[in-house]
Amino acid sequence: MFRTIRGDPAELGRCANWLSRQLRDIGLTTLNVPGPGPPPVVARSPWRHGRPHVLLYGHYDVQPAPPAGWHTPPFRAVRRGGELRGRGVSDNKGPIVAHLAAIAALREAEGRLPVNLTVLLDGEEEVGSPHLPATLARHARLLAGRGIDVVVVSDTRMLGPHRPALVYALRGSVTAEVCVAGAGRPLHVGAYAGLAPNPARELAVLLAGLPPPGPDVARPAISVIRMAAGDLAMAIPARATAVVNVRTVPGQNAAGVVAALRRHAGGRARVRLLSAADPVRLPRRNPAMAAAAYACERGFGRAPELVRSGGTIPAVAHLRRAFGTPVVLLGFGLPDDHAHGPDERLDLDVFDRAVETCLWLLPSLGHALQPSRSSDEDPWPGPGRPA
Repeated sequence: MFRTIRGDPAELGRCANWLSRQLRDIGLTTLNVPGPGPPPVVARSPWRHGRPHVLLYGHYDVQPAPPAGWHTPPFRAVRRGGELRGRGVSDNKGPIVAHLAAIAALREAEGRLPVNLTVLLDGEEEVGSPHLPATLARHARLLAGRGIDVVVVSDTRMLGPHRPALVYALRGSVTAEVCVAGAGRPLHVGAYAGLAPNPARELAVLLAGLPPPGPDVARPAISVIRMAAGDLAMAIPARATAVVNVRTVPGQNAAGVVAALRRHAGGRARVRLLSAADPVRLPRRNPAMAAAAYACERGFGRAPELVRSGGTIPAVAHLRRAFGTPVVLLGFGLPDDHAHGPDERLDLDVFDRAVETCLWLLPSLGHALQPSRSSDEDPWPGPGRPA
């Protein structure tokens, strides 16, 4: 497995090259999309007159995998009974492979795809896709041709092995650093305890006053994800910092969240925005959602449930803004896949049914979406040329 984490550009590049070869092997044309950051992998099918255009988005980068808690090597795919273990097998490499397997099978059976397809695989989703908006704006025609009818994203969860789900809402994410300053230098505990301010204690009191997160994914939630103060020396620290993440809902924005944190701090701490992603709410009834529901019925034997997700996928908001098109969030992860944690796993039986679902998805979308392209001419620039 490729160790596709931030800070390892060589491994990200090797994975991007491998994915490009796989896409070419299943009959797609890979395109050159230069820009800063890990390279997005982009490929498209031959243009077919009168067929809808589907953009399939996924990401090949993963979270870091400290070895503590793992029972198998994090970056080696290991089969244990009916599951595959390794960092990224659920989030998001397994679902990508499910789609690629379905595309290959459709090409082999029919000789061509039932839709016009563009595949966009992001190399920095796990760090918020910071370069994606510029990439979408700079290479709009290369990615979209004359337009996109639907975006498909398989980076969400099912409710259980036999309970497929279509997600219609994602929370946003605002991450901020909260810093409390002390005397400007560490102070001897014996000499200054009780006399000098202790920024670690002040920060702890400030954080303890934040509202606790609740179980309802339809509501905002505040989580402390990192704290740091001092070292092993017996000294009052010079400063204390924490990283706070707020999962937001429609109607909230990063500026308002940071302002609320600053009001809560009341001048006791400096609050600095680190990153932000918008919440998303999608229509629950449209032809694309109906097509995805039908594909789930064929793949899993039952209709999907419509659910909200507590997670955040920054790319979804970026893609909606760039193309103004419906988005289908059809994921195959399970709640106990341990994504982002030790022993991340992929249920192989679910994977087989995910491939079957993907086999039905493209034909269903081709049938359900009204054709919107009228020209026989290929609307894209030539292979490998940036728009």
